[in-house]
Amino acid sequence: MFRRFSVSFFPLVVTLAAFVVMCKLGFWQLERADQKRQQIQLFSQQGEITNKAFTQLSSSQITALNGRTVNLTGRILTDKVWLLDNQTYQGKVGYSVITPVVLTGNQQRLLVNWGWIQAGKYRTELPNVQLPEKINLTGIIRTTDFEQFTLQQVPHESGWPKRVQSVSSILVSLDSTSVLPVVIYADTLEGINYPQTYKPVVMPPEKHQAYAVQWFLLALASVVVFIFASYKNGKRVQQTSKL
Repeated sequence: MFRRFSVSFFPLVVTLAAFVVMCKLGFWQLERADQKRQQIQLFSQQGEITNKAFTQLSSSQITALNGRTVNLTGRILTDKVWLLDNQTYQGKVGYSVITPVVLTGNQQRLLVNWGWIQAGKYRTELPNVQLPEKINLTGIIRTTDFEQFTLQQVPHESGWPKRVQSVSSILVSLDSTSVLPVVIYADTLEGINYPQTYKPVVMPPEKHQAYAVQWFLLALASVVVFIFASYKNGKRVQQTSKL
């Protein structure tokens, strides 16, 4: 039976290497699924972050809050509005509205992204942002990766609102002692009609498991293809030897 197979060294090495790599990728996806499952379980046990939590955390601990949900009360500094440029929603161009919020009880400040607002017909026309002064804020906290691709630097604009190209430029312009190094992406709240376009890039465990299955199937397929090709090549060699 095995005489019908003709195994070449190079295809064998390539197949084995591909099989090993794809199996490793499959197991890596399973590990990621387990990590996400543990993270989701941890977040659910810890619950929402409140005003009091920010007074009890160091800077390194605040960084670990990335992706957690918040339930805060505070006062919006409506006289300081930044418009994050080049944001789209349903095919329309606009801005993300960002302001500082002073937390009730401890006077700490942090930045909040309230959502999307449509741009004017001309670049010189900045939208009129309407926000309440006091707010009960729910949303998702982000503590890392505030950089974004920018096409060009916007010339300095006097007055408010100010147009910016990245959240990091806002944080750099502010005194680090007066604002926490975080951004809250607010839910679309009643009374604030700005749709939230931010979607946390958090792949659920089920997605990782699906990718793992795909990698394992590809690894199996590579072996099947190799066996089939070796069998066909063996038959061809036998037929050639009979001539």
